[in-house]
This record gives sequence, C-alpha cells and structure tokens, in this order.
Amino acid sequence: MKVLIVEDNIDLALSIKDIIRSKGWLADFVSNSEDAEYATKDKSYDIVILDLMLGSKNGIELLKNVREGNLKTPFLILTAKDSINDKLAAFNIGADDYLTKPFDMKELLARIEAVVRRTRQSGNSELRCNKMALDTSNFTIQINGKVIPATKKQFLILEKLISNAGRVVTVDQLLSYAWGIDEEPSSFSLRSHIRSIRKLIEDSGCRIKTVYGIGYSIEPMDSKASDKEETSWD
Repeated sequence: MKVLIVEDNIDLALSIKDIIRSKGWLADFVSNSEDAEYATKDKSYDIVILDLMLGSKNGIELLKNVREGNLKTPFLILTAKDSINDKLAAFNIGADDYLTKPFDMKELLARIEAVVRRTRQSGNSELRCNKMALDTSNFTIQINGKVIPATKKQFLILEKLISNAGRVVTVDQLLSYAWGIDEEPSSFSLRSHIRSIRKLIEDSGCRIKTVYGIGYSIEPMDSKASDKEETSWD
C-alpha cells in the first residue's frame, strides 16, 4: 500500500509517516496543496491523508480540484474542525472518511485499512496471475500455495503489473508506484528489480515482457500474445 500524507504540521506528519511505515506500507509526505496536486497526478497512491488547513489553499479546495479532475483515490480527512457542517462539506465533495484531531494512531491505521478495503475494485485483497497469488493486505506472494520471500519493492512492482495484467505499465508508472518521493529511482534500478522478479516467479506460469522504450507487462505463459514484441534492456 502507498499513502500520501498532506499535512503542514511537520512533527505530526513525520509521526504519521513513521507509524505507516511500521506497517510495511510506503508513505510520502508533502506540506502544501500545490505539491499535493502534483503528487496525485500519477494516481499511484492507494489513499491520501489530507489536513483541511493548508495555508494559502485549504484542503476542501484541494479535494474539490482533484475530484473535478476525476481522481478516484480515496481521501481520509484529518482536521481539528469537528462540526457536522464541516464534515458534510468534506463528504459532499468526495471525502471517504473524516477523523478529528487529536486522534489515536491505532484508529488512524484502522481507518486507512477500512477505506482502502472498501474502495478496492476487486472487493478482496488478492491478485492472481496463473499459479501466483499476491495478498496486498500483508505483502505476501504465493506460488503453487508456497509463500515466496520477496522484498517490498519486488512486491510493489508485481502488484502494479498484475493489477494491469495484459496491459503495458510504463517505466515512470512503476518508478512512481514502487519508490517514494524521498528516494531517487532510476530505470537502471527498475531493470535490476525486474531481473530478480523474473527469477523469483519462474515457476508461476507467468512471464514479464519488456516493451522496448515504454515499460513492462505481465501475462500467463499460455498467452497467445506475440513474442515478437519482447525485447530486453538487460
């Protein structure tokens, strides 16, 4: 899971980031609405945690703008405002949940999980490709029923590919999804991870194909797709 925190209280934002990372999730942090709008453009986040009071542009304006831009990512609102009118205003323009400050971090984690669970299209936390199953709730990969050890980035890359099975996922989309804002991803690093993942899933009945100059796709081995498309950057 990948979370974007939009909060101008730096200490609070870092505390939220730490507790989210303790769950094994990725977390990025921005402190203003302009950076938040830019960060959400690639639609790589599973949920956005949004403070309503953000200097020059408040969170309501930000939420309204991204919803008008057809962004479907769920938003969990954090605010000291607890009136029913404030809550209704947020829900009416597309908030998915609302938590008032101060709050308990355990409740925040529980609400994050509940919101993401409700909004996942599949209605469950499992993704499948032939003999391989990914459980997005606990970052586990099983092939033929056996748990396969994998790093977090390996899991996230596979999650993005299987979620878009049969379609090409661009290099930029994979880098944006599997790496955080405070990291420095590169196509070289991605290629290295793809090589390791191919070895990891060689018994899965699935293959990762390279589409030169664009990105990667995953498909079952019995797919009728032409192998002529496959090229190697390695």
